[in-house]
Amino acid sequence: MPFPVVASLALVLTGQIYSAPLQFPADTIARPEQSSSFCRLAKAETTTNNTLDKSERAKTGKLRPGRAEKNRPIALSKEAMAMLAEVSRAAGHKVLPGRQVLLETTKGKIVLAMFDQDSPKTTANFEKLVKKGFYDGTPFHRVIAGFVAQGGDPQGTGAGGPGYELPFEKNSLKHLAGSVAMARAQTLDSAGSQFFINLEPQPRLNQQYDVAGKPTGGYVVFGQVIAGWEVVRKLNKTMDQANNPLPGVQLDKILHAKLLD
Repeated sequence: MPFPVVASLALVLTGQIYSAPLQFPADTIARPEQSSSFCRLAKAETTTNNTLDKSERAKTGKLRPGRAEKNRPIALSKEAMAMLAEVSRAAGHKVLPGRQVLLETTKGKIVLAMFDQDSPKTTANFEKLVKKGFYDGTPFHRVIAGFVAQGGDPQGTGAGGPGYELPFEKNSLKHLAGSVAMARAQTLDSAGSQFFINLEPQPRLNQQYDVAGKPTGGYVVFGQVIAGWEVVRKLNKTMDQANNPLPGVQLDKILHAKLLD
């Protein structure tokens, strides 16, 4: 699969070809300020740890003791609800969160809200893979400061996938901080299992269309981080701004992914 880089959409790296969201030069990469709701969530979460009691966890949107083990969804914090309101404002319509997915990682727990009404086929594929245990043990192989944290490759190289490709799904969801989207190769209909989380807003990754309304570029957003933003920020950076691997970095992994019903 092609590995998009600065001047081209493909680069062979150590004999493999990566699948990844579009990358831009370090001096032109989009770096708008993070949303106020994300700043509030990050500030709240960085003042807490895994010893939080139930009332503190309810305030911060962190997982409450016993709830995740029972596969129950978390209650949305005020900060999470503010983030989802920003998603709706950016999309131009009310975006309703669907099922929640818990990612238990080597850095801690991350909870994603799925947007099944806006991206039904993409979310259905992601949830199917979660149920199969496909993501268990897979690394975040491509984490670039100020850009994305990408995972979902069973090979751990950026070249793997589920053995099939998804059709590109049109929607109006924008690439905000914490947006979850599908990585793909150069062609639009080439996503599979690899996904990425935006570490900052990335408007250049938004879907693009020609005058006839046919999609010509961009990446399909299908979810949003609603808890564990501090965990996302702690994921080990694996590449520099020019997509060069950083030496001696231990890849963080998804230990287990599951649906919260």
